[in-house]
Amino acid sequence: MLIGKVIANVVATIKHPAYQNKPVYLVQPLDLNLKPKGSAEVAVDYVSAGIGDLVLFGGAPGVAKEVF
Repeated sequence: MLIGKVIANVVATIKHPAYQNKPVYLVQPLDLNLKPKGSAEVAVDYVSAGIGDLVLFGGAPGVAKEVF
């Protein structure tokens, strides 16, 4: 689980069926001081985030559910 900031929309002509009708964003990982850390990553939005929002993200299905 990482904290990051949504920095851009990702546009794709073809998506995996599991991601249809879900926004896809570019997320910049942040350190604990909210400074950029590493390279931006692609993330599928399941919680109605938007550009500029701080988000928790992970690399496997169900990772976000572990927090709640």
